[in-house]
Amino acid sequence: MVIKDLVNKYKIQLIIVGTVVIFAFGIYVSNSFPRDSVLQDILTKQEQKIREEFKKQIEEKDTKIQELTTKLEDSQKVVTNLNISIEKLKKARGDLHAPISTKETIERFNNLGYPTIKSNP
Repeated sequence: MVIKDLVNKYKIQLIIVGTVVIFAFGIYVSNSFPRDSVLQDILTKQEQKIREEFKKQIEEKDTKIQELTTKLEDSQKVVTNLNISIEKLKKARGDLHAPISTKETIERFNNLGYPTIKSNP
């Protein structure tokens, strides 16, 4: 009964105090969470960091691609030269015939690395 009498007597004051408490709680809650500007700053910094890392990775990959392209071009040059050499050898193989003279036989042996022995009579 005493509480009922106090509530009835101070009803308006209790409503005002309750409203102030709820209002204060609302202000506390609204300030305790990060604001959009703070979140936006954090997100912007993180985005910049990710972009920089991505650019570094792209530059590294581009450098690697250029190195591999250079190696590929060098290898293609070597293959082209080897193909030319093969064609020359095939042509030379097709042009083989038995030596006609002794001089031609001696030249062929000299070309193969077998020098002739000159005899003294």
